[in-house]
Amino acid sequence: MRTPRWAPAAVAGLGLLLAGCVSTPSSEQLRQQAMQPAGTPSPAANPISDPRDTREVEGKGFRLAADSAFQRLDLTSKNGEPMLVLRRASQVPALPVQIAVLREPDPKQDVVEQSYSLEVSKRTLGESTDISRSDLVWPGVERAVLVQWTQNVPTTASESVSTRYWQLSAQVTDKLILVVVGFAPAAEFDAARVGDIVRTFRINT
Repeated sequence: MRTPRWAPAAVAGLGLLLAGCVSTPSSEQLRQQAMQPAGTPSPAANPISDPRDTREVEGKGFRLAADSAFQRLDLTSKNGEPMLVLRRASQVPALPVQIAVLREPDPKQDVVEQSYSLEVSKRTLGESTDISRSDLVWPGVERAVLVQWTQNVPTTASESVSTRYWQLSAQVTDKLILVVVGFAPAAEFDAARVGDIVRTFRINT
């Protein structure tokens, strides 16, 4: 499987007085501050219970829910870990609606660093101008970060399709990250309920 393509004026005198009272942050502190997710997801992306018209889909260490239109594929990712993919047809034959869950054992970066790298990459390459990162409270994990963005994905040599992505990175422990990536042609993202499927993601306990 091809890997889916898959951030007043102020009183001058007061400012001068405060300048001498505040220690200058180190470059590492500034880097850590820059990496922290900001803002709230749009639309809201809190975890939800399984909608009535869905079926439970279970993978290694997790579960989520999707309707019967989605076909389940059990694959192996590049790192040799099992990867669950849910796929259904879209109005763009070359770009089906997909939700994939990937396992990353012994990650070299935590979810904040990973999401920051993703945002910087998308902005630097000019692939997305609306990318955002948000901290979420997610049951069963130490930390969760949601990245949302839209980018044009080539489907033929001369055409591309505006595609909407949600990527939820869940730091289960410092030794395991689970990543849920959902994407679809932007015009179909909401109707296909990709965001809702991502929001049903849960860690198996």
